[in-house]
Amino acid sequence: MRPRQRLWGSGDPADHVLILCGGMAALSTYSAAGQQQIVGIASRGTVLGTTEGLVPARRDYDAEVMLGGTAMAVRLDAVRDVVEGGGRGAVAFAGLALRCTISLARRVREVGYGTVEQRLARLMLHFVDTEGLADARGVLIPMPISRTRLAALLGCRLETLVRVLRREDVNEMIAVVKEGILILDVARLTDLADL
Repeated sequence: MRPRQRLWGSGDPADHVLILCGGMAALSTYSAAGQQQIVGIASRGTVLGTTEGLVPARRDYDAEVMLGGTAMAVRLDAVRDVVEGGGRGAVAFAGLALRCTISLARRVREVGYGTVEQRLARLMLHFVDTEGLADARGVLIPMPISRTRLAALLGCRLETLVRVLRREDVNEMIAVVKEGILILDVARLTDLADL
């Protein structure tokens, strides 16, 4: 998978699930005004495409690669055979689908409540948990991301995000660097997220 690669679009046939082995994908919809709203973030170990069920359907969201990696496509009929067969395969698939549901609920909490600062803090902590790498400067999230994309992830306007990122207290916790996002102070970020 390459960054910005389209995995599928809303309305495309749902004929497979996608198991992310590495990398990240953004799941988005569009408002009536045509503004993109990222409603989910999938990282390694996530199964995409389970929301459509086990019958042929149409995708109800767009999926695009945010951070390059690998994935495995599994035909929907093969998944259906595993689930109908019962046993460990069915339990494993149900567990993966449940993790996706929990992840979506967590994502709704991350961007649905609180100030932009709090939502930014919760999103960065999510990335620290899923993609963070120890760095001499702090924790590196190796995901080059534009401010426009970050604003879409937070559900805010670009101007609002720029204003928040320029604040001195935020600059002491988060830095945007060439390699991605650098979390300078996880403890303070956690305090901000929980306000």
